[in-house]
Amino acid sequence: MLSGKVASSDFKHNKAAVSKLLVNKGNSTVAKEDFYIIFPERYIAKGLAVMGSSIKLLFMFAIVDTKMNYGTVLAPIMNDVVASNVKDILVDGVANKVLEIQAGDIVIPNRAAVMNAGFMYDLVDEFIMQGKVPWYMSYDDLSNIVAEASKYAGSNVGNDPLAMEIITAMVARDSKDKMVSYRTLLIKGGKRPKPSYVGLTNVYYSYDNTLSKIMGGYMRHGVTTAIAIKEKQTTKASAVLRA
Repeated sequence: MLSGKVASSDFKHNKAAVSKLLVNKGNSTVAKEDFYIIFPERYIAKGLAVMGSSIKLLFMFAIVDTKMNYGTVLAPIMNDVVASNVKDILVDGVANKVLEIQAGDIVIPNRAAVMNAGFMYDLVDEFIMQGKVPWYMSYDDLSNIVAEASKYAGSNVGNDPLAMEIITAMVARDSKDKMVSYRTLLIKGGKRPKPSYVGLTNVYYSYDNTLSKIMGGYMRHGVTTAIAIKEKQTTKASAVLRA
């Protein structure tokens, strides 16, 4: 049973293992085996999860089997989920919600969710502006969080993959020293340690000169424009940040 306090290192990323846990039947999705859905408790306060007689959840969560293998669901959509039980755990000291799913449960009653872009601002604010990236998301996952926004939410956010790659490069940091960009480690090659993240509007970490710190107050408007409108020509700065 998954309970109490755990470390993210206790989980093993195994997409193949968790892909066997679910099967689609008509418009519904049914559990073939027992498993867990895990997401940060802070989703609730942000409006990215609604917990009540029914559960509506942002489909950016971890699916974990009984052997601690996990996979990541990464779709910018809010939809209903059904669970046999709900409980709390701490992952790396951070409060997470656990939805317990039993074999035979109808996990997703209706996969044909209505398009709704109303939550997109909160999604970008949570992961990018505040740098609150869940333990189960990788560096590459973060750059793809809005890649399918047009398909699932009918939103222009995510129209430019280049912008998200640049933004991800800006917020990802060396877990041992947040003043060092994670891309610096990637350029050096070798083993890829798990990054830490800083909020894009965090003037202490995100900007290295006075003018940039002052201009940081306009960052929210700039990011909204950047990820919604494609860049027509790649600049040298963009190329360096993506490297």
